[in-house]
Amino acid sequence: MINLRGLIVSGASLLGLVVTAPTAFVSAQFVQDHQHTYFDPIEYHFSSQALTVVPPPEGGELNEYAFVANMKPQDILDRQFTRPLIVKLKPNMPTDKAFDLDWSKTYYFADEMGGSATQTHLYARDIHHVDFGDGKAGYIICGKVTNGKVLQTDAGSFLLLTDLDGNSKKFMVYPGIKELNSVVPTKGDVNTQGFVTVGTAFNTKQRYDTAAYLSVNIDLSPRCLSVTAGKWPDTAHSRTSSTFKKIIQYGQDDFAMVGHSSKDLTRCNTKDTDILVSIKDGSCDTIAGYHYGQGTSSDAYNEEFGMSLGEYKLGSGKGLVITGRVKQTKLSCTDSFNPTYEDGFIMRLDTKLNLKYFHRFDYDTDSDIGLAIAVIRNRIWVSGETTTSFFIPNSNTRRNRDIFLLEFKKNGSLQNSFTYGGPFADGALGSGLDLEFSQEGFPIILGNSIATSKQKALLIEHYKDAWKNCRGSASNNPNLEQYEAKKRNNKDKEQNTEAEEMTLVAIDVDLNQKLDCPKQT
Repeated sequence: MINLRGLIVSGASLLGLVVTAPTAFVSAQFVQDHQHTYFDPIEYHFSSQALTVVPPPEGGELNEYAFVANMKPQDILDRQFTRPLIVKLKPNMPTDKAFDLDWSKTYYFADEMGGSATQTHLYARDIHHVDFGDGKAGYIICGKVTNGKVLQTDAGSFLLLTDLDGNSKKFMVYPGIKELNSVVPTKGDVNTQGFVTVGTAFNTKQRYDTAAYLSVNIDLSPRCLSVTAGKWPDTAHSRTSSTFKKIIQYGQDDFAMVGHSSKDLTRCNTKDTDILVSIKDGSCDTIAGYHYGQGTSSDAYNEEFGMSLGEYKLGSGKGLVITGRVKQTKLSCTDSFNPTYEDGFIMRLDTKLNLKYFHRFDYDTDSDIGLAIAVIRNRIWVSGETTTSFFIPNSNTRRNRDIFLLEFKKNGSLQNSFTYGGPFADGALGSGLDLEFSQEGFPIILGNSIATSKQKALLIEHYKDAWKNCRGSASNNPNLEQYEAKKRNNKDKEQNTEAEEMTLVAIDVDLNQKLDCPKQT
């Protein structure tokens, strides 16, 4: 077990120690649609991770929103540590007050003197609104824990449950799980209320990581843990590694998840990575599980990484749509080659998880990656990050990362494509990118932007034809090609896990807001 002391939420003086938390957040319009950057005036490093829709409060009609980010402030004693930040936003209307800042809270461990514990970092990965009724509403956040000021070592994963005002209700650390990347609440009755979450589990005996599926009760105590890996044709692997990246509610009571599984990572002529998919219930029983990808050919190895998924028809259990990236690299055991291609993809699986179609897409000769996917109003939307020179004037060589948004018919045919950016990098930027929808059905993208020297959270609401009215966006259709993928079985097993409950205190942070370039009417 790891020794983690009380968890403190900053934003004001604490026991006489002034903590330089984001005491005055600022929001500024960026370049197109409803687009905002959120940042601290001191411009601490800031990386957004995930976005969640908050249903209207009693008597209201419009959705609200919240996102989780990681920030790394520097306090008066020059101690830097990463900690989660929840930012609550108001509705997207009226247009002059769209996504107004409501409140934010940031959380960190304290040392014996009440100051910040410099050796412990908390990295948030996902957030989801929760409402079990009877006053059990709030937010659930998952992530990972590391120790160390410079060289950080893995120290487990965590779940944090708050109320609707961000005040902590439960905080639990799971030392045997390396990271938790995604979390959703269960949909069962009062006896099965809780959460399911996915990520990566340690497996120190066999020296490889496995994809983890953890089911917990409403008090965050473990219900069961299941680990999954790809089942490869041969067994002579130097090392295998598997992880789940995203989980969703599937059908009425089940859950679907996607990630990837790799084998022979140190063998230049046999290494391979496939998309990993499983459907499980709240008791960790596996309903179905496969992995998909191309095998290594005579002159190249192929890798496929699953990053996000959505239900083909919400609540029906009638199949999945998935996005991520595919990569092909020429075989070489002596030299390093750039990939032949590194593109995004969209794939559809039917009820039995048979492959219906698999299309890869690329904007340019450099990297593209699908990071978020959702289905709404008979359309599939994919958002991600592309490396282009679209927004760099008179540049043939310099390239930056930009955000893309693709609209597909449900048969996989591309309908519309939009890219967003500026002269600097925009996108996931090594952190997170998420996709949700407004009550009108407009896509809302959460990403990151480096408009100056520091990284800031970036929020875009894309509405029809908005790119014609505002700067910084363009319509560029990528190439779309059919891609072959093979289906193989997964292997699953249950194992035990430990949990350690911690204490949390919350303090509010004051916020400011500015918005320009409103929605056209």
